[in-house]
Amino acid sequence: MGRWTGVRTAASALLVVGALTASACSASSPQGAGTPHPPEAAAKPGPFLGQCGSVTDAEAAHIADLPQAVVILRNPVGCQWMAPGETADLSFSWYRGSPIGRERALDSATGRDIRDITVGGHRGFSSRDLNNLCEVGVGLGDDFFLWSIRYLIAPSGTNVCDIATKLAGLTVERAS
Repeated sequence: MGRWTGVRTAASALLVVGALTASACSASSPQGAGTPHPPEAAAKPGPFLGQCGSVTDAEAAHIADLPQAVVILRNPVGCQWMAPGETADLSFSWYRGSPIGRERALDSATGRDIRDITVGGHRGFSSRDLNNLCEVGVGLGDDFFLWSIRYLIAPSGTNVCDIATKLAGLTVERAS
């Protein structure tokens, strides 16, 4: 019976801790030292960007110097193109009601070189690593979009961030 007493005591302690945790996290508990927290404002949709950021497959392939790239993903909020042999990929992602700062912080946490940029009068950032990868994010109100390009081996003289920035410029120019 002594062996089971320890198990029951541990189980009882876990139940008490669980109950206290649940009650501490309930909606009826105070938010903190009498400081009210205002409700978060609903995100306001930014402009319509169109499928693939309003960039055609031919334009994406030409600008990225990926003449044989094929679309492997296309949906209302993103597109991805892949070069033969997975030697390069290019993607567009549209984030509605999502803060661009979160994406920037994630890229920064991975050790990438982050730079502030402006595209078509809109603030954003570029994020580059040493492995021929660049992402360009541009904020549009409460939305943002991201162009990302990665080469296994970049074509000679290619600045991957210039490519992503050019694609971002087309998206901003064509936004409605």
